[in-house]
Formats: sequence, structure tokens, C-alpha cells
Amino acid sequence: MMNEITWSRLAGLHQTEDDIGLVLRGHLITETMLEAYCCAAVDNENLFEGFGENLTMTYAAKIQLASNLGLNEHSVAELKRVNKIRNARSHQIDNAEITDAEIDSLRAYISRGGQEDLVNTIGFGIKVDDAEAYLNRPGASNREKFIAILGAIIMRITKQVGGQ
Repeated sequence: MMNEITWSRLAGLHQTEDDIGLVLRGHLITETMLEAYCCAAVDNENLFEGFGENLTMTYAAKIQLASNLGLNEHSVAELKRVNKIRNARSHQIDNAEITDAEIDSLRAYISRGGQEDLVNTIGFGIKVDDAEAYLNRPGASNREKFIAILGAIIMRITKQVGGQ
């Protein structure tokens, strides 16, 4: 489920011009992972195919579907928070920077479920080729922290599919 394309997309977020674009693109990456989780849960890679324009599921509906299919409460809460942050950005053009409060709340969510020690390590983040994003690096921007957090959210989802 976690593949080079997903990692590449996460790494590519560094090149996004502004925080609105970063949040919207990050949200799309997590939506793709939600769909992949649902497909894996029912062992049908075509679960969302063949509906044409007739199937319209919101991100929130996909979270609920994934929850119904076994996605744990930690992932559900994380994804709901990402959705809330995305929705705030999709309705404003000014003052759209990722805030410290948003990073702090996401950090709290990804720390749950026995991950607090891991999340607090200095090297917590992702590295793909030359792109790096670390949550606890001194001087890290909120953009970098947001990318690292998305990596953590996606990794937790992936581990659930793999039964780890």
C-alpha cells in the first residue's frame, strides 16, 4: 500500500509554493491512502471504480467507511483533524499559513496509541532522495513539520493493512 509514488508525492510537497497548496495536496495524498486502505480491507482494488460520475463520497464519508472496515480510532482522529485543517484552507485565501496550534494538535494526535516516544525522537520524519522533513529538527518550519506528520499518519494506516 505504501509505495514509491506515495513517498515521492510526500517529498514533492516541499516544492509547493504556499501553505494552501501544501495542505490541499497533502489532503489529497491522505485521501488516496484512505481509498487504498478500503480497497485492501475488502480485497478489491477496484472498489471505487466503475461508478462514473455517480459515486460522490466526501473525505469524511471515506473516513467513516474506512472506520467501518477496521481503521483504528487513532488514524480516524488524525484524518479528521487533517480534514479540518484542509477545510479551513479551502475557504480562505489570506492568513492561510499552517499555525503552531495546528502542528501541536496534529502532534498530539500522532503521539497517541503508543507512539509518543517515537514521535518525540529527534530523527522523527521522512527522507526521500534529497527531500527531508523532520518534526523535531531545530528550526523546522511548520510546512516541514506538516509533511513529517503526514508521513506518520500514512505509515500508521499502512501498518494496519500489513497487520503490524
